[in-house]
Amino acid sequence: MNTIKAFMVGIFFPTLIIPFALLLHYWLGYQNVIYLIFVHFIPIIWGIWNVLYFWICRHFLPADETMSGILTGGSLGIVVALIAIYWGDLPEILGLKGGIQYFPLVVAPILYAIIWVYVVTPLNKALGIQRS
Repeated sequence: MNTIKAFMVGIFFPTLIIPFALLLHYWLGYQNVIYLIFVHFIPIIWGIWNVLYFWICRHFLPADETMSGILTGGSLGIVVALIAIYWGDLPEILGLKGGIQYFPLVVAPILYAIIWVYVVTPLNKALGIQRS
């Protein structure tokens, strides 16, 4: 049962945010972002990442919840940014050129770590999903 709860906690935040982010990109003239299949799988990736955290990562990450959340969210941010840049060609779709096209590799891990610490970890606690 904890696996289902962990998956649901993981998909909660991106499921709320992605429709608004896609709508904003549409209004700003980046309609091609909507057709990136990868973007629609981000909530599922978050859910699987939270499940993997409780199955595997909790055994070797620090006991401090904040540091553990930073490492978990930051590593997810790196994975998502790498997929968006190299598989989804997101910088090209957004019109980013030169070195700025790698900007998501810096921003995504930071944002994901913050979200993981202040949204996902408290939701895990609220639903009684604990590290053992």
